[in-house]
Amino acid sequence: MQFDILTATKQGYKTVWDERAYLVKLALIPVIIKIICFFVAYSLEVYQGTFSYPLFMLPAYFAEGWLIAQFLRTTLTGERWPVRVKGSVEEHFDWLVMRARSILACILTYVLIAMAHGGALVFLVKFRELAEEQEAALAGDGNPMLVFGALALIGLLLWGFRLLWLHVPMILLVPVRNYLKFLGGMMSSFHMLAVWMLSIIPVFFLMMFITSLALGPTGGALADAPPFLSFLFIGLNLVAETVTAVIASVAMAALIKPLLILYGAKPLFPNDGQDSKRK
Repeated sequence: MQFDILTATKQGYKTVWDERAYLVKLALIPVIIKIICFFVAYSLEVYQGTFSYPLFMLPAYFAEGWLIAQFLRTTLTGERWPVRVKGSVEEHFDWLVMRARSILACILTYVLIAMAHGGALVFLVKFRELAEEQEAALAGDGNPMLVFGALALIGLLLWGFRLLWLHVPMILLVPVRNYLKFLGGMMSSFHMLAVWMLSIIPVFFLMMFITSLALGPTGGALADAPPFLSFLFIGLNLVAETVTAVIASVAMAALIKPLLILYGAKPLFPNDGQDSKRK
């Protein structure tokens, strides 16, 4: 399967830009919840890289999962939140149940991935600390099994990168085995990794530029900035995280669009700005 990385990434940015007003309406409450959860954790000195942090952010994961599920559903089927139906609810009951199932599946998958990601960060932090402590001893041993083990772990992580995007096919209830079969071998993980990097790097550099420009008088260090500016830019970074999550999810949907079309996605991403009405 050939993947068009640049077209998929472009589609992610274009869709988010075209639907920016709709996205703001969807994202308002989830972003507020995310900011509140983060600052509650921060005030209690619970930071990323600890087991407690994902638990504090759990409401934010559910809210952000709902946002991404609704936006993906709009992107792939044209159904806009809140969905309006013509006629009686009973007439469209099966469709409403199917839609609710797909959104719930996407949300739960997203939350599980976010929790697993938080746990993986803890593991990586502990692993790095252990590696630093034993660096001299390991260098002296020269054990080739350590090299093979590290290479195997890297290969496993690269292949597993596709699992971070399981919430995308879930929005159309695509079976996991069909999703994995569609992606095939290791090269698809490199394509997905490239799409993800292209989705976050521009936003990352934009935030760096804005932060350095605003904090120039304080030496460019967020820690030396007034508390108001620190809280403001932390909030902006959290908003940027949400935006990049949406962009990357849409870009991944564009990357695997041939599979999604088989399960009901429209051949073209709708950007007509019209309310979805079930006939």
